[in-house]
Amino acid sequence: MSNILWQAVNLQKFFGIDNVEKVIAGFENGMKVFYEKVLSSRCALRASSSMAFSSSAAAIPLPPRTENPATLFLAKTTDRGRRQDRRTQALGLDLLQAVSDKGGGGYPMSLILYELCGANDLRFSPFCWRTRLALKHKGLEYETVPVKFTEKHKINFSEQDKVPVINDDGTVVNDSWTIAQYLEDTYVDQPELFPRLRGRQYAKMANDWMNGLNPLILRCIILDIFNKLDPSDQAYFRPSREARFSMTLEEVQASREDTRRQLCNAMASMRAHLMDGPFVSGVAPAYSDFIIFGSLRWAELGSEYKLFD
Repeated sequence: MSNILWQAVNLQKFFGIDNVEKVIAGFENGMKVFYEKVLSSRCALRASSSMAFSSSAAAIPLPPRTENPATLFLAKTTDRGRRQDRRTQALGLDLLQAVSDKGGGGYPMSLILYELCGANDLRFSPFCWRTRLALKHKGLEYETVPVKFTEKHKINFSEQDKVPVINDDGTVVNDSWTIAQYLEDTYVDQPELFPRLRGRQYAKMANDWMNGLNPLILRCIILDIFNKLDPSDQAYFRPSREARFSMTLEEVQASREDTRRQLCNAMASMRAHLMDGPFVSGVAPAYSDFIIFGSLRWAELGSEYKLFD
């Protein structure tokens, strides 16, 4: 059994989880199961032992295909919401809350999150997921406003055209990384997004590293994302992305098996890092984990193609 599998077993024992297919009681548990299914390797790990985030790690054979219990749990609970005392959310943040449209905490609901959506209200943006989980981690109550690709007028007040955007009782902040810093500096009495002395610097490193891998994910699922958009958004998405890649969406995605291997190789250092602890941030999840989770969740929601098994 690999180190990362052994750590997953230990964590399950610690939290009293007998069967990960059952309802997962805490956010830490849910994220660890998610890591286990999408990042763990059940074959020989040929990665560098360095803990630095790097996209140049050695190649790793893809693990066998298995059903993802985190996906099953998320699918069952996406449309449900639950209130929870914000003081209990630092270490026991409920995964059920992490995917609901309403937060649960002690603050008045004066915070609004504007986030990207596709057809059937699909919320798939990796950057919006980062912000959503950061808000949950801070125990802040919020509402969401869906913004389609062709509805940028909804965020004209932010004087730019990208989501996520938050309006915190009149304070407008855009960009997921800037929002995370704002939340950390504003809600200082809440659980930390950047724990320990250099937590902010390490999170920024994770942020930049994952941003560099997102284009590989996009190349694997770009046509699938197109198919999950409303017709009006499709009319915008296709020409704008084909201009970016200088080829059709079909041509971009046609090479996704090769791209998938590149992505798997690039994630090898993350696998190595997770051998040293249950989360990217250490013993408990924080913003670095939300960064990684956001991109992996984007891949799951945006396509039926299995990037990670």
